[in-house]
Amino acid sequence: MVALSPIIKKAYWTLAGVGAVYIIFLSALSNTWIQRHALYAHKLFSGWWVNYARPEAFGFASKQVTPFNVSTPDGEILSAWHVLSLDTYGQNEQEILESKSSPIDEDEEFSSIASNLRFLSDDPRARLVIDLHGNAGHVAQGWRTASYLSLTALPKTHVLALDYRGYGHSTGSPTEAGLITDGIALVNYAIDTLHVPASRIILLGQSLGTAVVSAVALSFADPDNSTGLIPTGVEKGVMNLEGTDFASVILIAPFTSMPDLMGSYRIAGIIPILSSLRPYPRIQSFFRRMIVDTWETESRLKALVSLVSHKHKGIAYHASFDGEEDYEAMVQLDIAHNKSSRPKLNLKLIHARNDYNISPRNSGQLLRITANATSFEGLSNFQFESRKEVIKKGDGTLERFVADGVRIEFELLPYGGHNRIVSFADVAICVNKGFQGL
Repeated sequence: MVALSPIIKKAYWTLAGVGAVYIIFLSALSNTWIQRHALYAHKLFSGWWVNYARPEAFGFASKQVTPFNVSTPDGEILSAWHVLSLDTYGQNEQEILESKSSPIDEDEEFSSIASNLRFLSDDPRARLVIDLHGNAGHVAQGWRTASYLSLTALPKTHVLALDYRGYGHSTGSPTEAGLITDGIALVNYAIDTLHVPASRIILLGQSLGTAVVSAVALSFADPDNSTGLIPTGVEKGVMNLEGTDFASVILIAPFTSMPDLMGSYRIAGIIPILSSLRPYPRIQSFFRRMIVDTWETESRLKALVSLVSHKHKGIAYHASFDGEEDYEAMVQLDIAHNKSSRPKLNLKLIHARNDYNISPRNSGQLLRITANATSFEGLSNFQFESRKEVIKKGDGTLERFVADGVRIEFELLPYGGHNRIVSFADVAICVNKGFQGL
């Protein structure tokens, strides 16, 4: 019979060793430099054998992609792609193939040189998706190029995709304030340099990009940062369009905040970060406080919806009502504004049921929180459920909440995982619907 004592001792020391390695791992992540490299993974690439400076290698037509640079107010140079819509490409193929293909700089007059960007700027029917990707790699990483191909197959739909600072060929190092500044710089470039109206722009983000998009959308809705939810280090740039109304804001696989996400996140769906510390809430809380870039998406989306919803009623964000007459005026304004056929904010959350990196519960929580933000007093569970529309879509579902100039939808897909979902037809359909009514 095998003696139990040696086996127990081995098991004990094995567990102790694993625990020690785990604590060392967490302690290392407490270092800001290491933490940001782990979070943003901007030096982690896949497909080293593919030259992403040659977009044709990813299935694009010759010269369908125009590389260009965007300068940020704090001096970084960002690498970006313009992916031309396929129908525009087909109508101008000969001219495009005969044009020069050198990248252009933001300071150059793009209309005077041979660049596909002029087809976006000069076409009053052009529609633009500003695509902000998740962590790791560059604009051509993984399924991102498949997403651009899918989106540009839609009528008159162009894509601008950006590598944040520190990613790809962009200069600098990523931080929360820096990535928000980058997103704002690209939107400003589209509006002020390319002259694309905000009403023809969809902001689309996936994973980490959803946190960036949420902050960018809030920054345009609240240029004075009255909510205090935009980091003080953010360079807002031109920002001359207060209360800009975009065609849609689409978030694919969003999360509520980085500290909350780390409480459940598993690397590759296997290796836990802080979830193993749930039996030790004080230790878990300590490491949560060590997270430098917190990416408070829940708070930012809540503020964004509240700003738009209350402005739609004709009420300032911080307004209070002193008496029955003011309340009656608010009700009348609410009734009048709700007659508008187009919402001022069209927010769409998309998640896959088989996303093992970020649970779809995050999107469900964001739907509830943002719906609640449409009311001064908040919504009871009964009010929320009774006003929410649930539509069965095959093996998936669509939950819709409409109130006070805001339409919020959460679409749960049965497949797609965390990354491949961006290339799914459901995303392209959502984008196409987001442009409806232009």
